[in-house]
Formats: sequence, structure tokens, C-alpha cells
Amino acid sequence: MPYRQLRFDPHVFGANAAHFDAARFLNNRSLALSTSYRPFGGAAAHCPGRFPERREVYMFVVLVLRRSDISLEGVGGEKPRFSRMDETIPSGGMMGPVAGDDVFVKARQARC
Repeated sequence: MPYRQLRFDPHVFGANAAHFDAARFLNNRSLALSTSYRPFGGAAAHCPGRFPERREVYMFVVLVLRRSDISLEGVGGEKPRFSRMDETIPSGGMMGPVAGDDVFVKARQARC
């Protein structure tokens, strides 16, 4: 489905559909009920593009990993290592790394 074209349809969003209009939905409240309105987020109108976008990100990562030689790098003579997780901040999901505990990598084009 051509999602981009849905958002720029002048029959739905008006003659200025291709331009940012912060008050578009305030001025015409019926736009939120349009089948062309597919916002990111939750509720009844989850963005249908979230699935192909996730696959697109996966494919990008696969291509980078396939076409590159990637290795961890140490800084200032340190042994290369991964970041530690910051367990001091409660989290219901993914935990972030300890501040300043960065990971350095070197990426080179893979030789075939």
C-alpha cells in the first residue's frame, strides 16, 4: 500500500497536503476519522507501516554486517569491552548503558 500517498492526498488533507500545517487537525476535526489518517503510535490506528519498517531496519543491519568486518576497539590501551547496563535506574523494559561507558567499534569493508 502506498502509505506516503495517503498522507499527501489533497482530496483528504486539502490543497496544502504536501506542506506542514500544525493546525490541520484542529481546523478540521473530521480528518482524524479519515481512513487515510494512519498515525504512528497506539489506539485503533496503529501505523500499518511499522512492520515493513522493522524489516527494512533488519535488512540494513544484515547488509552492514555482511559487507563489513567489524571489531571492538579499546581506547587508550584498554582491553575492548561492551558497556555495562545501568542497574541504578528502574526499568520495565530495556536498560541503558552506564553513562560514559561507550563501545567503540572499527568497521572496514569486507574483503570477498
